[in-house]
This record gives sequence, structure tokens and C-alpha cells, in this order.
Amino acid sequence: LAKSSRQAVEEITSLNAQIQAEMERVRTEVQEIMGIVHQTAALASQTSEATDRQRHEADAVVQAVNEMVSLTEEQAAGTEEMAAAVEEQMVSIGELATAAQELSDTAAELHTLVTRFQLPPAVELAKNGEVQ
Repeated sequence: LAKSSRQAVEEITSLNAQIQAEMERVRTEVQEIMGIVHQTAALASQTSEATDRQRHEADAVVQAVNEMVSLTEEQAAGTEEMAAAVEEQMVSIGELATAAQELSDTAAELHTLVTRFQLPPAVELAKNGEVQ
């Protein structure tokens, strides 16, 4: 019985040592896994921060592009207004040129008509206030 008990105790002690060794191995592996989990969490956090920065930068780029589009549209509208004003000025210049030509033609006709009428010298002198 003592021999049997001793063998049982030795087997239990051996099993206990095996269990402790296995538990130590599991504990070591869990610690390694936890280290990997912490590293993965840190990488995920860094990735999230980098993604947020990229999103903010992309938003800034979109805003800048929208501002450029708005400015371009304003410039296009200004250019169209300027083109319309230039066109109106060209029409006005054409009208002025026509009016100037008509005035020139009228002046030439008036000059021709005036030269037909010659006042006698006495009328000219009276007109100038030289005759008394």
C-alpha cells in the first residue's frame, strides 16, 4: 500500500510539475499574444489618426478646389460682363462714327450753301460794326 501510495504521489507530483510547466508555457504564450494585441491596437490607433489627418487634408483640398471653382466662375462672369460692355461700346463707337460722319457731311453742305451767298462789302462792314 505504501509503495502504491508512493507511486501515486510520484505520479501526482509528476503530473503537477507537467501541469505547472504547461501553465507556464500557456502564461508565456498569453503574454506574447497580449503583446501582439497591444501592438496591433497601437497600430490601429496610428492608422486611425493617419486616416483622420488624411480626411482633414482631403477636406481642405476639396474646400480649396471649391473656392477656386467659385473664383473661376466669378472671373468668367466678369469676363462675360466685360465682353458685353466692350460690345456695347463698339456699337456706341459705331453710332458715334456714323453721327460724326453725318455732322461732317452736314457741315460740308452748310459750307457749300454759305459760300453761295456773298454779302456786299458794305453789309460785311456793317455786320462787323465798322460802318456808321
